[in-house]
Amino acid sequence: LEENFDYGSTPGTLVAVSAGNWVSHSGTSGPVMYITAGLSMPKYGSSGIGGAAAISTTGVEDVNRSFAPQTSGTIYYAALVRVITATSTGDYFLHLKDSGTLFRASIFVRDKGGAVQFGLGVTSSLNVSSSVPFNYDTTYLVVAKYRNEATPSAALYVMTAPVPVEPAVPLLSATGGSTVSVQAIAIRQGAQNQRPAVIIDGIRVATTW
Repeated sequence: LEENFDYGSTPGTLVAVSAGNWVSHSGTSGPVMYITAGLSMPKYGSSGIGGAAAISTTGVEDVNRSFAPQTSGTIYYAALVRVITATSTGDYFLHLKDSGTLFRASIFVRDKGGAVQFGLGVTSSLNVSSSVPFNYDTTYLVVAKYRNEATPSAALYVMTAPVPVEPAVPLLSATGGSTVSVQAIAIRQGAQNQRPAVIIDGIRVATTW
């Protein structure tokens, strides 16, 4: 799957402007929005094309875009993200999902001492957070890796530039959960008083780095 959010020059709700590519699976108000200004990163293939998706601290709707079901093996998803605001509690905003409500390789973000701190959950629960501080209003390339095995695992990479091969050491890694048929990438707006505001662009889902 390659999602560049190339939906024209008029902002609106992501579900409406994407003409069925993105569908809502939770929440009926506070939609995920489409904005016409996208994110850019040199040498990233999905850079500077079209607009972007935006989630807010008041949003409720969660949306997903489907792809061919993956019942085993390794799945990667990458995206350009820019965190605008986050709370000290934090929540997850991007993840894989099955046909229902089982979520995998969830990326969390929270505020820690005025800096951005990323977290990772193999499922929808936070397993581990990084102590590395990242900046607000800065575009990062996040790559989540999910190994859909008997004992599933996930890893998270947060980078300032793309690299041609998978780094030897991820920012975060964890194990847990159970094997599911992964078949969509989802944008989540989180729990009340925990939601971050994030701009998301250039999503790619693949079985190799």
